[in-house]
Amino acid sequence: MVLLIKFYDIKIKQFDSKHIQVIRYSKPNITDYVSPSKGKKKSVIDEFNLSPEDIIYRRKRSNKVSVNRTINTLYDLARSNSWEYFVTLTFNPDKVDSFDYNVVTKKLSNWLIVLRRNNPNVKYLGVPERHKTGRYHFHFLFANVSFNLVDSGKFTDKGLPIYNIGNYKWGFSTAIKVYDTNGISKYICKYITKDLCFDTKDKKRYWRSKNLNLPKVYEYDTNIENIDLDLTEFEVIHSQTKTNTYISPVTGAKVENIVEYIELEKI
Repeated sequence: MVLLIKFYDIKIKQFDSKHIQVIRYSKPNITDYVSPSKGKKKSVIDEFNLSPEDIIYRRKRSNKVSVNRTINTLYDLARSNSWEYFVTLTFNPDKVDSFDYNVVTKKLSNWLIVLRRNNPNVKYLGVPERHKTGRYHFHFLFANVSFNLVDSGKFTDKGLPIYNIGNYKWGFSTAIKVYDTNGISKYICKYITKDLCFDTKDKKRYWRSKNLNLPKVYEYDTNIENIDLDLTEFEVIHSQTKTNTYISPVTGAKVENIVEYIELEKI
C-alpha cells in the first residue's frame, strides 16, 4: 500500500464573489494531516522525560494553537456571511450571576432558542468577553432577524445610532447596524484571547447558527503565478505576515513557518 501525501504552500479562501484571502507559507503543509495523538488523552507520563523548559513550551504552544484555531474559524464564518447588526449583551447582577460562565451561557442559550423560534432564518455568530471585573458578557453578529429595537438616543464615534433590544430582559443590550463586514469580522475576533481560552477550557467558546456560509478553500503546491485563478480582477486591500512555530510530526524538531495573509477585493 502506497500512502500518497499531498502538500500545499498556498491556500486561497473565497468568502464571496468579491472577497478572497491568499495565504502563503514559507514551508509546505501536509493536506488533511491528522496527528497520531489526536483524540488521545494526554498523560502526565508523556511529559516525564521532558525538561521544564520543553514542558512550558509545549503547554504554551498548545494554548496558542487553540486560540489561533478558534480565531481562524470565527474569521472564516464572519467573512463568509453578510451581517445586519453588531450586538452586545450583558447580564444584570441582580438577575444573573454574571461571574459564573455556566449560568450566563445557559441564559444566553435559552434566549437564542426563543429568538430562533420567532426568526427561523436567523443567522448569528457570537463570542464571550470577560470584563476586568470578572463578569461575562457577549458580542454577536446577527442577520435575517427582527429585533424589537429601541432608540437609545446615543451614537457611536462614527455617528451610527445605538439601539437597545426591547425583548432582551437579562441585562443591558446594544445593537448597531453593520456596514462593513470585513471590519466587523476582525473586530469580533479580537475578543478571543489566551486568557479567555484558558477560562473556557473544555467549554463552548463561541455560538453560531447552523445556517452560516463557509468559505470555499483551495490548496496549491505551486507558485501563485501558476494558479488557475484570475487575480487581475482583484486588488490588495490588506496584508500581514506572521511567524508560526510548531513541532514537526516527522522529526520532532521546532519549525518556523512564515505565513503571509493577503486580503483581496474585486475591482
